[in-house]
Amino acid sequence: MITFRTVVRSLPLLSVFLVAGTAGRAQSPEITATQMFSLGPGYSGGATVSVDPALYWLVFPVYSYRFGLDATYPITPVVDATLGMGVERRAAGFRWFQETSVWEKRAVNYLTFSPGINISALHLGFDIGVPTGGTRTWRNGPDARVNESDLDPDADSLNVLLEPCIGAVIPVYDNRIGWLGVTIMAGYALNNMSEHFMFSPGQEVDRVIRNTGTFSLRIGLTGQIGIPGTARE
Repeated sequence: MITFRTVVRSLPLLSVFLVAGTAGRAQSPEITATQMFSLGPGYSGGATVSVDPALYWLVFPVYSYRFGLDATYPITPVVDATLGMGVERRAAGFRWFQETSVWEKRAVNYLTFSPGINISALHLGFDIGVPTGGTRTWRNGPDARVNESDLDPDADSLNVLLEPCIGAVIPVYDNRIGWLGVTIMAGYALNNMSEHFMFSPGQEVDRVIRNTGTFSLRIGLTGQIGIPGTARE
C-alpha cells in the first residue's frame, strides 16, 4: 500500500532526479527544443489510493493512467510555463478487512486540464478534471465472479477533480528538433471523487459521507517537438 512513509522514503531519489534535471538544463551553444515553445504527446502510469475507508473496509492502490498533449514554453533559462490536456483514469480500491476476495473498485474517467510551472527540473502544477463517467468493479467472495457496471456521472454525482501536484520533468534527450523527458508526479485531490452516498462501500453502515479523495503517484514520458521561430531570446 502506498503510504506517506513511502513518499518520504522516495524523496532522496527524487532529489537525485532533480539534480540530474538541473544539469540537463545547462545551455547548449546551439538552440535546442527546450529553449523553444514545444508541443507533443505525454503518458504516465502509476497508482491512486483513497485514504478514508468505511468501517470494516481497507483501501488498496489501483493502477491509474493519464495520456494527452503537453506544451512547454520557456520563460527564463530555468523557468517554464507548462500546460497539459488529455484523458485520465483514476480509481479507488476497497477490500473487506477479513476476506481479500471481497473487494470493490471505483474508477472514474476525466478530461483533464493541467497548468503548471517548471523551475529547473522541479514541477509545480494543478490538475483540473471534468468527469465523463466510470466503472464499478466488484467481487463478493473466492467463488464469485468479477462484476462490472458503469458509473453515470449525473446519477452518481461525480465531482470535478481538483488536485495540486508536485514532481519533476527531467529532459533526457534534447536537440534542435525535439526533446524527450521523464516525468514523476505526486498529488492529492482536494475533494471527493463523488458525493454519492453509496460510492464508497460500507458507507450505509456508517451513515456518513466518507472522504473519497485520492493520493496519486505516477511516472511517465513526454516527447515534444520544438516550434521553429519561438526560441527564447
